Amino acid sequence: MTRLYFFLIPCLFLFSACQPTAAPYTSEYLLLKSINSAAISEAYLIIGSLDQGALVYSKSLKAPIYHWHMGANDPAIDAIAIASNAPTAITTSANNLVIWDLATGKSRHFLTAPAGINSVAINDEGSLAALGLANQQAIVIDLNKGGIIHTLNHRSAINTVALWQKTRLLTGEEANQATLWSLTSGKQIATQSHGDGVTKVGFLNKGELALSSSRYDAIKIWQTQENGQLKNTLSTRKKAMQAGKRLVDFATLNNAELLLGYSDRAIEWRKRGEEKIETRWNLTKKIPLTIDSKALIAVGIFNHQKVAVTSNGQLHTLEPIQKTLK
Repeated sequence: MTRLYFFLIPCLFLFSACQPTAAPYTSEYLLLKSINSAAISEAYLIIGSLDQGALVYSKSLKAPIYHWHMGANDPAIDAIAIASNAPTAITTSANNLVIWDLATGKSRHFLTAPAGINSVAINDEGSLAALGLANQQAIVIDLNKGGIIHTLNHRSAINTVALWQKTRLLTGEEANQATLWSLTSGKQIATQSHGDGVTKVGFLNKGELALSSSRYDAIKIWQTQENGQLKNTLSTRKKAMQAGKRLVDFATLNNAELLLGYSDRAIEWRKRGEEKIETRWNLTKKIPLTIDSKALIAVGIFNHQKVAVTSNGQLHTLEPIQKTLK
């Protein structure tokens, strides 16, 4: 396995201020081919390739513990989700999804959605899954009993979904809106408008707050109550946003800190609700004597470390989370 070590420039500028940068970090190839998707949890790291199925890693990165296939021709893995408190994961390809048992590595169910799947989410308990579809619908599936619980209609294609336990669903659609839904009633609770298509949503602070972001727009944090009141906006450089910079993925720690990964390969570690950036990394566009790092796919906390995955099959280890704990 190839491992590379390199240093970051001592200071990067944002809002005309010098931001702290990380200590030296490492990068290693998990797959020497392009990948299309990834999901990260504390216990598991799953990467989805374009033509070789999905590879599942646990504590050791020397070799995957499972190699999953979604068909004879190994179609591209478009989206992946991992339950944080249950041995369950989901992979999708086109309008098909497979539910996997992480304890055995075997598939539990193979399902077909009514349209192409743009996004998938699973709740912490591994009992519910949500799919964001290209046909302007979000559907919620009971993974224990089987069957669709809710079909929620929108005005446009659904780009992103997130679940909170068995009670709330967040959707982000191309029609510039994030919507909070009740899974008890199947009705809207609140909405948040953006300046462009919403590309990422998620829950913060034990489900009390929602995060949503879009192309060419700031990241918004808002209350998951009936009025959906805006609580805070995490802004970044306006010119970068106008050039197409967007939030790709994020992870949380202790409900108070955010790891944010952007399309320009910048990664930030922030305290929730604060403009100050605690640490900033910039994954280089090209590493000498190797292929390009290409697009940022996912960020997260894996095996007590902050990590990022890029589309050339690399895992970038940023720093142990212990460094930020008080």
